[in-house]
Amino acid sequence: DEAIELFQSIAFNENIECRLQYDYLSAYLDFYTDDPKGPIIAREIAAKYRNCPIFKKRKLFTDIEKQLSDLNYQSEVIDHPDVSGIHRDVGDRDRLMEDSAASEPTIELNIKGDEVIVDYQNVPEITVNFYKMDIELLFSTSPFMKEGSTTFSIVSPNLSFKINLPDVLNGSKANLKYNLKIPDELRTSNVHIEILASGTGIVRTATHYANQLRVQLVENYGQLTVIRKDSGTSIRQAYVKVYSKMKNGSVQFYKDGYTDLRGKFDYASISTDQKKNTSKFSILVMSNTAGAVVREAGVPSAD
Repeated sequence: DEAIELFQSIAFNENIECRLQYDYLSAYLDFYTDDPKGPIIAREIAAKYRNCPIFKKRKLFTDIEKQLSDLNYQSEVIDHPDVSGIHRDVGDRDRLMEDSAASEPTIELNIKGDEVIVDYQNVPEITVNFYKMDIELLFSTSPFMKEGSTTFSIVSPNLSFKINLPDVLNGSKANLKYNLKIPDELRTSNVHIEILASGTGIVRTATHYANQLRVQLVENYGQLTVIRKDSGTSIRQAYVKVYSKMKNGSVQFYKDGYTDLRGKFDYASISTDQKKNTSKFSILVMSNTAGAVVREAGVPSAD
């Protein structure tokens, strides 16, 4: 904001010295305004310099138009030989890197409710695999299993299919999104979901926990409370199983037990000194009526 105010304090006239530099700085700062219509000044200035006779200077404004195009603030396709042709100066390394990155396949995966949300770019087809999970067995085998784990790579999926992804969404090839409903026959199950971007070697995974559990962690004191999402009532007799990751990287069983009448459980207190060498906890909470969920927690700071 200070830079914009300082620039605006410069007296402007049509014959100002260093007009090209003044215009470039004006266009640059326009990207940092809050105008909902986008950088209007930058658009007008960049268009004015399309035929600038100085190659290196012209290319600076070409970059501005390219960024505007990436932001969908102009529908016109920018096709300058300055960008696609021979690169001659140091600044072109950044341009080449950006262009190369824009052509690379990318894919990310998130779960929201009973939907699989796929964010992607330059990926024409994906394979979606669903694996039903025995939560307690899986947790006991790999308590700290992260997204992206290949634990399921040697098991056949319960359901698998391919999806052709559109390469344009609302006129844009950037920030593409595909929403996929978890199939009805798997919606009430705990499911490990794996997405493979065809021909790229890229694999993304996420876990859908079919549950009505809300676990409130009080990490400073090593306590949790289990309640139902739908009613907000506490869940008594929910089974809790805890593993600890030690400071040397090993994983050890820590404790287990059941929530009390208030739905509370102390997951950190034990009679040994194992907590002193623990870096974090992984906690499985299971209810016969509300499903299961896995949470991670830090070591309590209060004793």
